[in-house]
Order: sequence, then C-alpha cells, then structure tokens
Amino acid sequence: MIGNNIILRLAVKEDLKWVYEWRNHPDIRKNFFNSYPISFKDHEQWFANAMSSKSIELLIGMDKDSPVGSLRYDINGDKAEVSVYVKPDLHGKGIGTDILIKGNTWLKENRPETKIIFAKIISKNTSSIKAFKKAGYEKSHVTYIFRLNKRNK
Repeated sequence: MIGNNIILRLAVKEDLKWVYEWRNHPDIRKNFFNSYPISFKDHEQWFANAMSSKSIELLIGMDKDSPVGSLRYDINGDKAEVSVYVKPDLHGKGIGTDILIKGNTWLKENRPETKIIFAKIISKNTSSIKAFKKAGYEKSHVTYIFRLNKRNK
C-alpha cells in the first residue's frame, strides 16, 4: 500500500513546477475557496515567499523517489492552518490522510509551540472531509456566507 511508504520532507526549489501543476489541476482547484487558475509568475512569487517565511512550513510527501502530495502549515502563534493536496492521479488511495497524520507528527517535533492545527474546507469537498476525519481532526464550527453580488431568486 502506497500510504505506508510516504515520508515528508521540506520543499526545495525543484518542487516549484509540480506544486504549481498540482495546484492548477482542475480536480484540485475545484475544491479551493479561490478556484481560479494562477499564473506561473504568481505561483513562483508565492513559492519563494513560502520557502523563506518563518511562519510557513511547506512539506512534500514522497513515496520512494516520487512526490505524491504537498502539505502546508501557516503558523500564527500556537495555531497552524493546514492545507494538503495529493497528486491528481493518486486521489482516493488514502494518501491525503497519511500525509496529514505524518504532518501532525512532523509539526509536533519541529514546531513544538504549535498546539492547534485547523483546516478550512469547503462543504462540497467530501474527500478532504473524510481524510481529515480519518486523520483525527474534529469538526469545530460551520460558517455560512451570503454573496451580495449574486442574483437571488
């Protein structure tokens, strides 16, 4: 099973291209709050900022020599917001759950000041919801929004 072989490592500049490709893949993008594709130039700038930031941990899930997903923690004090995505052709294999579980351990060992990890997931993203539940995350609250510029019938 692929999930048992996954290790996490810090992202390096050579990860730029596949993180960009994964992030812009339609199957991944549809589950983002901002589902629009981003330009390579914007991604390059974001990636460089993430790599140099003291409040962002960007990790790559590896199965042997192959990257299988990315994990990002945006850290603020003792809280970390987590974001994960898996290489599009590997969806549904439990890799997201495994990356999250291994990420919890990584964060505990490398950023011990962190006490709470949370994720913001859109309600229709049922695979992420399942992955987070399997990784031990609990539902905390629900947010409802109203779009003023959307036509109401």
